[in-house]
Amino acid sequence: MRLFNVILIETQNLCTRKCWYCKFGQERRDPSITRLPDALIEKIADNLKDLDYRGRISPIGINEPLMDPRMLDIIRLFRAKCPRAFISIYSNGDLLTPELYQSLMTSGLDGLGLSVYDEAAWQRLQAYGNYPKVRLFDYLCRPEEQVENRGGEIKQATFPLRLKLPCLRPFKNLAIRSTGEVVLCCSDMYADVVMGQVAAQRLEEIWDFENFRRYRNRLASTGRVGLPLCQTCSHNGTPCNEKSPLEDEPQGARPQGLRHFLIRITPKGVKDLIRRRILQREISKIQG
Repeated sequence: MRLFNVILIETQNLCTRKCWYCKFGQERRDPSITRLPDALIEKIADNLKDLDYRGRISPIGINEPLMDPRMLDIIRLFRAKCPRAFISIYSNGDLLTPELYQSLMTSGLDGLGLSVYDEAAWQRLQAYGNYPKVRLFDYLCRPEEQVENRGGEIKQATFPLRLKLPCLRPFKNLAIRSTGEVVLCCSDMYADVVMGQVAAQRLEEIWDFENFRRYRNRLASTGRVGLPLCQTCSHNGTPCNEKSPLEDEPQGARPQGLRHFLIRITPKGVKDLIRRRILQREISKIQG
């Protein structure tokens, strides 16, 4: 089994917002505020160094990363341990300033994605779209299908389920919560499907864990039916990109143009059929 090419590390479970499509806007919340201990962050960095890791490292989860006062030191740590990795974060930009941007880049950040959730944020953040290594993601204009239900935990809207659709996230992405738990994927907001503990195991051991293999085999063969979290998930099956956010959108642009027009007019059944074949082909390559 190939090693993950994206690792998401939630350093603490806090955010400045309470968006309805995220856990901070839900009735169900984390039972307590948790912060990933410095020692565990160091352990993860050393583990990745041992693996000569060259994929993407994102010290983010379902949170606002710039709320963590350690973020600059965390980025410096991963840059020192994994000089050939791609280090990026996503932020809602609420705490971003030109001075903080400069400090992030000086610390070794390769990419900063800014998620724009309202018009006021767009007015404040659009200038950053012209900064080096920054991409704006305007969620005011995104296609409806790009909003996902986080494994069925987002209750405020009806999302189409994709029971027959495979998903590449468990094949390519590793997600660590601020408790130190490795979970099924980045949509597992409350660690409902735990694959391991970074305090007790190495990352490559967790990645090859029996439960991970079971999920991958089922997703490849029969889709999401019968798999906790997956069977209630509306995600389209694509993984987090290895070089995201720099490759996801044109610099400083709102999502418009031919690609988004085609997404909107193509019937859902046709889109899912095409996507299923693409995902199955990619899984076959990974499994060899």
